[in-house]
Amino acid sequence: MLEYPALKFASTMPERHWAGIAMCLERAKVRLGQPSPSKHVPAIRRALGLSAIRAAERIAWKSAAGRTEHHIQVMKVMSARGWAPSIQLEGEEYLKAALRRGKGAILWVAHFCFNTQVTKMALKAGGYRVAHMSRPEHGFSKSLFGIRHLNPLRWNAELKYLERRILIDRANPGGSLREAKTVLEDNNVVSITAGAWEGRKVARGPLLGGHFTLATGAPYLAELTGAALLPVITTRMISSEVFRVKIGAPLTTTSEDRFGAIQGATNSFLTELEVAVKETPDQWRGWNYLEFG
Repeated sequence: MLEYPALKFASTMPERHWAGIAMCLERAKVRLGQPSPSKHVPAIRRALGLSAIRAAERIAWKSAAGRTEHHIQVMKVMSARGWAPSIQLEGEEYLKAALRRGKGAILWVAHFCFNTQVTKMALKAGGYRVAHMSRPEHGFSKSLFGIRHLNPLRWNAELKYLERRILIDRANPGGSLREAKTVLEDNNVVSITAGAWEGRKVARGPLLGGHFTLATGAPYLAELTGAALLPVITTRMISSEVFRVKIGAPLTTTSEDRFGAIQGATNSFLTELEVAVKETPDQWRGWNYLEFG
């Protein structure tokens, strides 16, 4: 990860400068040969009905820079002074109602730029005990070197606000499933990022005039255990430094058959996601996975 020293330095700067620094780093990465965020412009224009190429370019680049800014946030969290952003937790009543049922809750967290760190911070501040499920390559890098030497920094930043991390073992998925079931049986919270990469089985549904694929681990676990499945959207509020973690109403996971329950929950999540993407398209990390045709 070539930008690691730059991220470390950026985290020492005032927070109001992070977005600008992140954009400069994105442009530097492209000059060094990494793929340009502009590759997402056709999908953005088609999904949002944009005639202006420049508007789509701005969305693509801000989304890429948002990911880099999130990495600066991670560095700040692990610094001596830490990071204490302003966060609003909305829809908490849905989570409280789910826990009153005694079967735990599963948070299906949409893949926006700032969801990874901020969501966990908000839930910890609310007094919730959360176990997060994620893959081994979760972090800064997918290389063997990055997984061993760089990614633990990001894991540790998240673990400051978690009860535990449940590692998804693709060779033995039953182990992580049993661990998640134990958390739910204790009436606690399991969080899973909504993405096709977080499991072996997937479902495909409509989104923004195209189609989007999600791993089905979250709705499957909800159907299996009876835990409530709650969609979560985390974004930075427009023209503000305040983050909003919005928990939605439970997604239905009951049907005559398991496939129908999982597909129905997936479609309902994508309906919620479409509204959020239209509101803050420059914070969504899913443009690369949106399919047309």
